Amino acid sequence: MNAHITLPLNQPKSKTKSKLWFNVSLVLTIVFLLSIAPVIGSLITGKYIQLLLAFLITTCFILAPVALFRNYIKLYTWLFLPIIVFVPISLFCVILYKLPLNLDIMVVIYNTNTAEALEFANGYILYFIALLIGYYWAYIYLTKKLPSKISWNNSLKISLGAILTFVLITLLIAQDITFKNQFKKNLTASFPGSLIYNSYLFRKQLNLINQHEEQVKDFKFNASQNVSLAKKQIYVLVIGESARAKNWQIFGYERENSPELTKKQNELIKFSNTVSGGYITALAVPMLITRASADDYDRVYTEKSIITAYKEAGFKTYWLSNQNDFEKIGMFARESDEEFYLPSNYTFGKNVNLDMELIPYLQNILSKNEEKVFIILHTLGSHYNYAARYPNAYDKFKPSLKTEKVNPTDDAKKEIIINSYDNTILYTDAVISKMIDLIKATQAVSTLTYVSDHGEDMFDDERKLSQHIEPVPSEYVASIPFFMWSSTTYQTSFKDKINNLNTNKDKPVGSQNIFYTQLDLSSIQYPNMDRSKSLASKTFESSPQRILGGDSKVYNYNDLKK
Repeated sequence: MNAHITLPLNQPKSKTKSKLWFNVSLVLTIVFLLSIAPVIGSLITGKYIQLLLAFLITTCFILAPVALFRNYIKLYTWLFLPIIVFVPISLFCVILYKLPLNLDIMVVIYNTNTAEALEFANGYILYFIALLIGYYWAYIYLTKKLPSKISWNNSLKISLGAILTFVLITLLIAQDITFKNQFKKNLTASFPGSLIYNSYLFRKQLNLINQHEEQVKDFKFNASQNVSLAKKQIYVLVIGESARAKNWQIFGYERENSPELTKKQNELIKFSNTVSGGYITALAVPMLITRASADDYDRVYTEKSIITAYKEAGFKTYWLSNQNDFEKIGMFARESDEEFYLPSNYTFGKNVNLDMELIPYLQNILSKNEEKVFIILHTLGSHYNYAARYPNAYDKFKPSLKTEKVNPTDDAKKEIIINSYDNTILYTDAVISKMIDLIKATQAVSTLTYVSDHGEDMFDDERKLSQHIEPVPSEYVASIPFFMWSSTTYQTSFKDKINNLNTNKDKPVGSQNIFYTQLDLSSIQYPNMDRSKSLASKTFESSPQRILGGDSKVYNYNDLKK
């Protein structure tokens, strides 16, 4: 009888203990699923202390509110469903590019269309789908196994323990910054706090963009042209994509990948020391066409662009693009009198357009009876996937990505990747040369300026970086090609400007100089215009070469050199 009574008393205690550990393991597994991207990222990069910290901080973040949801534990875990949608995406970024999901990657995703996404994920779609299905199944299965509620005492212990652990971690690692700043950094740098914080910053940025038109509606440069010319005037600004100066024949590269422009060498002025203002397109392009700089980037949201200055000076303005110009770039493109985008819009029917397809649009504009014209062409240039940027006729350097399927970060196959990249420059050379020929045929007073938004990494050193995804940009992402062609009538009319350009061609230049130089080329001025920033001016002064990297950090170009 006594034995019969003792057994049930011991059994529930054993079951309770087992159930407790089972629930703890469930919770830790769920936490691991939520923190899997930074954990895997730390494993890949060998940063094991960061791995532990990432897991602990995520654990604290998730467990701290448990007391508030003690009667709705399953509901609490379901609340993370909108967040975990981004976990596999973050994991994909970590595995492929060794980077977590951050604000700049969100901006890139927002500006990326279906075709570009497929190009980046080429060869990984099935893996990603399998990861997605497996991840969601595991999360839902584990959540269903959790208890619906826990006691007040246990929930309070869990919440207080999580908060105290978080505070302790902050105290231990806060060295060069205050406790308050370290606390904020811990909250915003670890998942899911990082996702929530970066989503807030992204939304804030979109609001600024949406408010831009209203913000600048009364903005004026009060620009005017200080010369009167009898001939037609055509000024063209070509914005390249992901082209780095090091891989151009006309800038000393050993490969013959700019033969057409090499034939025009005597007509070109090449600027040998030019640095981009931003490491991604969304940051870099606005600094080419506005007065914003890496140190004064918020000016993007409070002023209009070079297009408005040309319009005020009496020019008809055009924006021609082979990209989907969303976000900040699009808000400036809309200032132009007319916008043209290549018609396929990256649909599956025709995956991508080639930059040469912009030529008929340019030709049509040049044939119009318009005396003063300013045209911006935004090309796709050397954007990855490199093999999609040029036709087979330009597949000169082989083996290339036209025939080989290669992971874009695989340094063992870098020869194939570099071959395709050099072929994109070969094709860009043909496109720019064709533009020059068309403009030259008009016999107008004219210039064509080419500058890339940013450069590209090509496994150049022991870091084995590729593309332009590192938040701390390399010197290869920062260094960009910049050159100018001018017609004989322009050279005759503006000898002083040509002399000044030649004098300044090897001086340190930043992309923020493009705005001032382009206006000065066209003899456009406005009150208090800073001519010391124009390469066409005799008062030009070398600008600080600064580039905006990830998390809005500004870097000196010289500090990036290896």
